[in-house]
Parts: sequence; C-alpha cells; structure tokens
Amino acid sequence: MGKKIWKMEIKIPNMESIKKHQDYIYLEEDYIDKPKDSFFFLNKIIKKYKKKKLNNLLDVGCAKGEFLFFLSKIYKKNIQLEGVDYSKKLLKEAKKRKYSSDIKFYKKNAYNLKLKKKFDFIIVSGVVCYFDKIEFFLKNILKSLKSNGKLIIFDNFNKYDVDIILRYRNNKYSKKFEPGWNTHSVETIKRFLNKKKFKIQEKKKFNLSFKLKKKKDPCRSWHIKINNRQMFTTGLMQYFDLEALVIGKAKSHLNKK
Repeated sequence: MGKKIWKMEIKIPNMESIKKHQDYIYLEEDYIDKPKDSFFFLNKIIKKYKKKKLNNLLDVGCAKGEFLFFLSKIYKKNIQLEGVDYSKKLLKEAKKRKYSSDIKFYKKNAYNLKLKKKFDFIIVSGVVCYFDKIEFFLKNILKSLKSNGKLIIFDNFNKYDVDIILRYRNNKYSKKFEPGWNTHSVETIKRFLNKKKFKIQEKKKFNLSFKLKKKKDPCRSWHIKINNRQMFTTGLMQYFDLEALVIGKAKSHLNKK
C-alpha cells in the first residue's frame, strides 16, 4: 500500500485539521470498468422510486465520480448528474474521465452543504459516518430535495437508540485521531425527520455478492461470520451491516400540498 498520506482539505467543525489517510482508496482504486456492487444496489432503489421523468440527481461525497459515470451509462443524457466532494485531488481525477463533460462537479463541504437548486434524488454513500451531528447535516441536505424527491443514505446504522461517536488512529500512517466510523441510530434520524415532516420510507439491507477479504489496512472493512451470518467488521472491533435509508416527505404532508 505504501505510506501515502493525503491531507484533508477542510476542517470538520469543532475539530482540528486532521489527515484523512483513507483517501488513498479512492485515489488508487478504480470502479469504472468494474462497478461496485453498491452501484447496482443504489440504482435499483432509484429505479423503484423514480417518476416517469427523472430530471436530476446529486451524489454527495462523489469522490472520483465513478457512481455518476455508472449512472450516465444507464440514463444517457436524460438526467442532469451532479457531484460534490471536499477533495481537490479526487475532483481533478473525476474531471479527467471521458464522461465528465456531461456531469457537473463542485468542491463543497458536505457537512454544511447549501445549494440553490433542488434535486429528484440525493445520494449520500459512506459519508454520514464522518459527521458527529447528523441532524445538522440532514437539516441542510433536506432543503435541496424536491417535494416528491428521495434522499438515499447508504451507511452503517445502529438499530438501537444509541449514537456512537468514534475516533481512531492508524499508528502506521498517522499521528492524529480522525473520524470516519461513527454509527448513528436510526431512531435519532427518525425523530429529526418527524420534526421536518419527513420519514424513512424504506430501510434496505445491502448484501455483497462475494466475500470481502481482509486487507493490509485494518481500517478497511472485511467479512466475518457470526452465528452463520455474514457481517462486516474492521480493525476498530466493529461488527455491522450496511443499509440504505430511503427518505422522503411524509404522506400526510404531501397531501397538504
């Protein structure tokens, strides 16, 4: 793997500037020719909830834009695809792709993201685990969702009413503690959404099509069997599933429109 360390280009609120060493994953790995299983999983959800005409979609934490390129091959030019990420390096790589001319990329901080336009779909994959206050993120991101739009958050969540804020340090590559493996309670999310007249319309578990092997970096996930059940784990001593939360306006509120 080498000792590549990519510096964070933003400051997470209430924290000192930290090094996010795991950006090497997105910089070195490529999912254009071999799309991730999660791309197919998320698109299946999009197809289920999309109306006859799908105008636009935003990918929050788009990295090099592989998921957006994956969607562009499916929907062609019938949809405006946009992506935001904090990293100049990742966005620079995204703009080199042959499909990038049809996709708009922006350098923005996802945590306090504020956009003028609204979207049919907003995808947030592997991002909220970096945030200590998911309510603050939801408050901002929901403002960018159309009245009949869907917010899809793909991450690991706690089924119990307990929120876990975690800091870790990979001593081989860093001297500072960093976030990235927080686990937010589904109940916390439900309570906040209820106040905003939104709800979780579906909670769908993700199943990887192959066994994920352990890698040299213990901060990356791999598969483990517990009671004949395949789960994800990490060198942070976590055991979890990955799920997608499909969020939209509560029906009672939509009917008042």
